[in-house]
Amino acid sequence: YRSIVKHAFAVVKRGSEEPFAEASVINAVDSINDEPSLARFDVLQSNSNPSQFILVQVFKDRSSPYEREESSEIHARWMEKIEDLTVGSIETLRMTPRFPLKASNWMYPEDDDDDETELICRHLSIRVDENAEKEFLELTILNARNSIMSDGVARFDVLQHD
Repeated sequence: YRSIVKHAFAVVKRGSEEPFAEASVINAVDSINDEPSLARFDVLQSNSNPSQFILVQVFKDRSSPYEREESSEIHARWMEKIEDLTVGSIETLRMTPRFPLKASNWMYPEDDDDDETELICRHLSIRVDENAEKEFLELTILNARNSIMSDGVARFDVLQHD
């Protein structure tokens, strides 16, 4: 597995949701445009608690997230903009993609004319007994492959904590 997915979990102060979202979207767009190692960068906001955000970054190789944090001017600008907006530190979790496996499958589609479509993202975190891990992965990947063929399902990613 060459690529790696990084989830960053942030909680922002009440009333700071919009400035945080704006700064994060600018960060995502600038990063996608300027960092060739980044396949995608999603900014997600909780429906049930709007002060909670998840930033999802998919890197084409495993060393990229570490290099980005140490050297990216874009990342530094974002950190400066959001430092007074967050509650506590931003927690990160690095994940190994199990599906899709090809980095090109993580890229944004070239033809995205339907900007008005409402997207709903659902993240599930499942703890699996290590004795059942292989079977669980096989069944979940099969479910993902079948699900993405259904109308209304744009993505189904399977990630495993590093």
